[in-house]
Amino acid sequence: MKTIIAVLMIAAVVAGILLNIHIIRLDEGFEVISKDQMTFRDTYADVRNWGLKDYMSHAPRIRNYLLYEKQYASLMKIVENNKSTFQDDANQLMDSAKKKFNELFK
Repeated sequence: MKTIIAVLMIAAVVAGILLNIHIIRLDEGFEVISKDQMTFRDTYADVRNWGLKDYMSHAPRIRNYLLYEKQYASLMKIVENNKSTFQDDANQLMDSAKKKFNELFK
């Protein structure tokens, strides 16, 4: 019985720690930063091959940390290389929204 209680207590402590940290895998190794909210979302993030869409779809805390602390220069290269792609995506989104709007309000 004592063993079960000990295992449950250890599991609770580990879960509590994981709820409060982001473990980020970089090319240089690992970084551990605190989370803004207690959640299991993005507890582990391997950011070695992320593109701009990946940065935008994950927790703001990770994005801001990487942007301002670690990878600002490389992120700016990605933005410059994909500028036309982003404009194309934005144009497609606007065209789709206009089409739906016109269909709904004919």
